[in-house]
Amino acid sequence: MMSCKLTNRRGVTLIELLTVLGIVSLLALLILPTVKGLLTDRKSTSSATMVRNFLEAGRARAVGSGLPVAVVFERLSSVAADTSLDGLINEQDLVANNRLVSATAMDPLPAGSAVDTNFLPYNACIRMSFAEQPLPITDEMFAPAVITIARPAGPPVRIVPPALVRVGVEYFVVPGLTPNSVFSQFLVAGNEISFNQSSSRHMILKTEFESAGSLVNLWFSVLSSSAFDATLEQAIPSTGVPVASTTNFTIFPKPRPINGPSIQLPKGTCIDLSLSGFSSVGNTVARDARMRFSSAWVYAASSAPNASELRPIYVVFTPDGGISRVYANAVGGVNLVPVETADDFFFHIGKTDKVVVPVFDTTTEQNLTDPSMYVVRVSSKSGAISVAPATQGIPTSNSVGSVLELTRQGTYGAPLTGQ
Repeated sequence: MMSCKLTNRRGVTLIELLTVLGIVSLLALLILPTVKGLLTDRKSTSSATMVRNFLEAGRARAVGSGLPVAVVFERLSSVAADTSLDGLINEQDLVANNRLVSATAMDPLPAGSAVDTNFLPYNACIRMSFAEQPLPITDEMFAPAVITIARPAGPPVRIVPPALVRVGVEYFVVPGLTPNSVFSQFLVAGNEISFNQSSSRHMILKTEFESAGSLVNLWFSVLSSSAFDATLEQAIPSTGVPVASTTNFTIFPKPRPINGPSIQLPKGTCIDLSLSGFSSVGNTVARDARMRFSSAWVYAASSAPNASELRPIYVVFTPDGGISRVYANAVGGVNLVPVETADDFFFHIGKTDKVVVPVFDTTTEQNLTDPSMYVVRVSSKSGAISVAPATQGIPTSNSVGSVLELTRQGTYGAPLTGQ
């Protein structure tokens, strides 16, 4: 007769199970933030490398094609909304003034909106693309017609200079054009013009048509290069542009987007344009060039702009690999204008959720004081591009600009000058 031996197996009690689950949960709470931080830091590293590589690609494209090529830093607010809900971005989505509505920013803004309204979409860049710098337009292209540009004694009554520019502005008129003249399509604000084969370029500020029977007179104003402090971007007194009347001129169009490769940075990371700008030379209290690309710089001490008023940043490489121009918003305006600089410029790569109005403290969650931030440096002279993790400097004053400057100096190990 077989005997059956029974064993007494003890199961897991509810208290033991809850204890184990509690320990696992506690460990997860301790470990997950660290793991998340490491993953985010890896994204920042990847984003910084992508920005550098895309700039290098734009530079190589300019050298290879023998034509200027621009790298475009698009603001998040530039993403258009499909307001017609037809799955396309087309003319059905245009509103007043043939303007597309932003998909990421409130637009237009209600009256009295705070300066920091839409600050994140205005200053976060997650997409980069290419643009081309069109070839210059010369008077010979309009032959056999002759285009005469004259400088009368004074401006027409209706043309009013921008608020900032009161001196150093010259006015010209092109008389006797036919309506919808091809020439007028090139003479637009933001383009540049030179006279009589001079190397001096003058930025076109504003154009205006004046009826003259079946013809029109085209008035335009320019900023004299000899009357413009390129660092401070302010006009200074001048004797004016030395030309009275000429038929010899060259127009230099601003960049325009092209269909081509583009990149989008990993989710959660961006180029923080509110911290990006030039070196420390020539800063003012009102507008600090170290934060030149920020929406707060464009509209300093004024109400927040509409999304359609803020333009991308264009960095134009020349066929020899150097920097031709940097284009950005004009002071307090919607025009895309060339920014002359002898300084290097910097793009700060950080976290999207930390794009806030920069402040001088260590308690605000912001990219300004985030140790995982990266800095991409572009030489204004050679076009050389480098990237490095940010090294936080100890500020000597409660200035955001000084924190940025020390961060850039610490990152690259030396005072910053155009090289």
